Amino acid sequence: MAKCITRDDESMTIPGGRIDFKTPAGAPPRATTHETHTEYLQVLQGHALITLSDSTAVFTKDDRIITVPRFTIYGFGRADHTEEGKGSRDIELIMPEWTDPADGDKELFFRNLMGLVKDWKKTFLGNISMGISALMVSRGHDS
Repeated sequence: MAKCITRDDESMTIPGGRIDFKTPAGAPPRATTHETHTEYLQVLQGHALITLSDSTAVFTKDDRIITVPRFTIYGFGRADHTEEGKGSRDIELIMPEWTDPADGDKELFFRNLMGLVKDWKKTFLGNISMGISALMVSRGHDS
């Protein structure tokens, strides 16, 4: 397998936040998600708006670890625009995620995707190339 340019990065800053490639203490290592893995999310700081199937709620550090079973449609993001989360606009959202089984594929997915973002040429052809490449990375990592 070819080395991606993000392989040795411990974290990456992206618009709106940061991705850390460190597994939280006591958590299983990170892997992939969706068809072959159960995913876990835990808010450590800030407010996250998380949708699981057809249910949406705001989560904070006071809530439990969120389990996303295989085949579950889900999404998450900042909850700044909600009544509960409006006070956290200036607080960084820190939310580790990990999977079971832990085979390293989720980390590889994010490293490949962030490598695309780092190399993105913001031109017409660059946008087309980025879109196709992002779809290929997603397809190759159970997304």
